[in-house]
Amino acid sequence: EIGLDSRARVDRRLQLEVFEEIAAVTVDQPRFVSVHSSGATSLVLDVLEEHDAPGRVLHWWRGSRAETDRALELGCYFSVNVANELDLSNVPLERLLTETDHPSG
Repeated sequence: EIGLDSRARVDRRLQLEVFEEIAAVTVDQPRFVSVHSSGATSLVLDVLEEHDAPGRVLHWWRGSRAETDRALELGCYFSVNVANELDLSNVPLERLLTETDHPSG
């Protein structure tokens, strides 16, 4: 899992630097990666757009409808669980993956 977390104790600039480096590597060496975006959905999408590659799975996605549309345009997949309360009706079923790490779901 790669990405950004606004609740982490690690400095945001350092998180962003590491995330960008890993995202760049996956452009030349494509692979499925789980992308964390807690409190930083727009910034995460900026990085994914800059380092475009297939196989991005947005883990526990909590983005807005506009961000979800943007992620769809970038070819992202979405992992969701029973706690997900977002309207994901615009996401094709083949782009939805079930999340299994919810503590009570």
